[in-house]
Amino acid sequence: MATGRTQDPAQPAVAHSAPAAKGIGKTSRRKWALWVASGIAGTLTAILLGIALILFLGIEGNAMVARMVRERIVLALQERIDPSLRLAIGAVDLKRKESGTAVRVSDFTVKGPDGRVLVSAPSGMVVVDTTSLFVFRLIPTEVVLDDLHVFVEISEAGTLSISPGDGA
Repeated sequence: MATGRTQDPAQPAVAHSAPAAKGIGKTSRRKWALWVASGIAGTLTAILLGIALILFLGIEGNAMVARMVRERIVLALQERIDPSLRLAIGAVDLKRKESGTAVRVSDFTVKGPDGRVLVSAPSGMVVVDTTSLFVFRLIPTEVVLDDLHVFVEISEAGTLSISPGDGA
C-alpha cells in the first residue's frame, strides 16, 4: 500500500512528502560540460607539448625516436623512387641544424626487384623539414650520400643497366 500514510493505527495519519528532487539544471549541465571540455583540452595540450619537447629537446640520442624517424624516412624516400626498387637504411643519428633536422644515415642501399644492390653508400645525411615534425610527418628536403657506389652500363642495344660499383 503506497498511499503515503503511516500504517501504525496508534499514530495519527500523516502524509509523507518526498524531499524536492534536485535535478541538474541547465546552468549546472553547462558548467559541468565546460569543466569536462576544459579538462580534455588541457590534457591534449599537455600531451602535444610533451611530444614536442621530446622531439625538439630530446631528439638526439633517443632510440625510440630514431627508430621511428628511420622508418618514416625510408617510407618518404621510397615514395619518390620506382616502386619496384627497395630502399633501406641501416641506422640513423639525429642532429638539429639551422636549416632543419639533420639525420645522419648509415648503410644506405637501393635494391632492384631481383634483390641485387643497385646503389650503396656507407653513410650520408638526410635533412628533413623541422616544422613537419609537429604533424608527425617527415619531409626530406635534402639527401647527401658519402662515398656513393653506382655502376651504370650501356648495352649495345642502348639500354642502361645500373649496378653497384666496386662489387658492392
